Amino acid sequence: MTNLSSEFQPGDTPMEHPRIEVFSGYLLHDGGRVQVDFESPVGTTAIEKDAAFLAALAQQAEIDYLCVGERSTAQLATEQTT
Repeated sequence: MTNLSSEFQPGDTPMEHPRIEVFSGYLLHDGGRVQVDFESPVGTTAIEKDAAFLAALAQQAEIDYLCVGERSTAQLATEQTT
């Protein structure tokens, strides 16, 4: 039975109530600082934490990007060895 409340109930499994780590970080750019607070499930990778940080940052700042081209991985490998 799935518990719809946010509180742990007897018989609940850990997956129904995963443990969360709370982080506070910041971005420094051109002398400005943007404070970012975010959460991530316990045990996530650095890449997953970075994604959570960027998602929280996107709520506080305007973030946009533009594709300026593409290249093959073979081109990248050649550039890295020369």
